[in-house]
Amino acid sequence: MLNKTTQELEEPADAWGEIHLSEARPFAGAAWTDDGTAREQRALKHRAEGEGRTVPCEPALTRILRRHLADFGDGPHGLLFYGVRGGDLPAITSGVPGAKPARAS
Repeated sequence: MLNKTTQELEEPADAWGEIHLSEARPFAGAAWTDDGTAREQRALKHRAEGEGRTVPCEPALTRILRRHLADFGDGPHGLLFYGVRGGDLPAITSGVPGAKPARAS
């Protein structure tokens, strides 16, 4: 499967996939970024600006991602997962569902 917009997911014939990462957009909070947005766009760790990285994607995850793209398509700017209004998912969305807070020791 291939993200037509960003070319970021491929599936070779043996069902192992490859994910091509091109940039990082970690959530930092608007107070901590240079441009006042909640996420900061930057190069991948230990990579030069514009240098990507290809990582293997095992068959089960490849099938899940292929199904997700078939059901929902890719979002704006090639996002695989995106919010209801088409933008980034809120940072809180990526938490573990039903997880309980850690107890202080």
